[in-house]
Amino acid sequence: MKRVFLCAFQSPHTHPVPSYSFWRPYFKSGFEEAGWEVVEPVNLDLAEPLLYMEQPGGIKKWQEQTWPELLLQLKTQHKKRPVDLFFAYFYGVHARKEHIEAIRDMGVPMAHFFCDNLRDFHAVQSIVGCFDLHWVPEKLALEKYTERGANAIYMPMAINSLPAVNSTVLEKPEIAFVGSADWCRVSMFSELNDSGLPLAIYGNGWVDNPAEKNSDILALNRRWLVSVKQHLKRIYQQGLTGECRYFKTRNWRNGLAEKLSNISRYPAPPDIDYLNILRNSMVCLGINRYPNFSFPVHHQPAYSRLRDVEAPMAGACYLTESTPEISDMYDIGKEIEVYSGVDELITKAERLLADNQLRKTLRQCGQKAAKSKHTLTRRIETIEKTMGL
Repeated sequence: MKRVFLCAFQSPHTHPVPSYSFWRPYFKSGFEEAGWEVVEPVNLDLAEPLLYMEQPGGIKKWQEQTWPELLLQLKTQHKKRPVDLFFAYFYGVHARKEHIEAIRDMGVPMAHFFCDNLRDFHAVQSIVGCFDLHWVPEKLALEKYTERGANAIYMPMAINSLPAVNSTVLEKPEIAFVGSADWCRVSMFSELNDSGLPLAIYGNGWVDNPAEKNSDILALNRRWLVSVKQHLKRIYQQGLTGECRYFKTRNWRNGLAEKLSNISRYPAPPDIDYLNILRNSMVCLGINRYPNFSFPVHHQPAYSRLRDVEAPMAGACYLTESTPEISDMYDIGKEIEVYSGVDELITKAERLLADNQLRKTLRQCGQKAAKSKHTLTRRIETIEKTMGL
């Protein structure tokens, strides 16, 4: 049995950082499902560096305390029985090049994963090229790696197998979207408000008190030092034009209830209800655009998310936003449906609501495609083959 030393934000503490705790069980179960023994660092806090993304002063101390012990644990495990792969989800703050070179000196092959490359490549670029292989889940981000001489492979997101959908599922008469609010999504849904579609949104930020949120924003702006740093960072990354676009959208929460008056909105569902919402809605909606002030406000870029695998895997009738990756992943029109823009979304959603057989076909074929092509086992097998493990 092959052994992998997995570093994916393991921590004995709980940190006020969104979503980091998702990745450790995600990769651990994926490697185990692929037949690997998973070895993990013990009593080390690999999530703490996320606290220093905006305040890098503490990262030097963390590296000095953590890396000697991490290397010792890896060396001990490798001596006990060879470690076939060091697999890490690291940001640039996690490691310096000499840390990664120390792993190479042990003779342990190294692979690296990072998502959100299109939004946050600056947060990882200091270690790009240090690993033997980089897994890049966004198609358009691959060039960022290869132009820096990195050995990188584009593979879309994947997920472990989920329970099969009951063929007699009782559909709920809604088009459901699950996800938090941002100005891109609010802008799109405001255009859909008078469409007549039975839209339902589940997620953080959709039913909060806008006045309370605006108060929070004003309080943040009064902390002028934090605000100045954020503005300077945005200007550095996206230019003065991007900063101007930010100011055009900064009050997007104003009048949220009025903008979405015809759309049902709910808090984020518990994990136990999440898959049921995806698969029991008549149509499950995906939105892949993301806020990027380098682009015009009404022409935001998009890339495929984990939802583009989760929803079909769960057996949803899935209608998602077109991306550069999506046609590589599915047979469009047979396994899932896609849209580009609000008008096409309305047209295809109305067609799906009216066609019971088409929804059934998308549910069955989409789930079959996801289970055969987009499991973590498949991705890990590709890593093995690419690295000659």
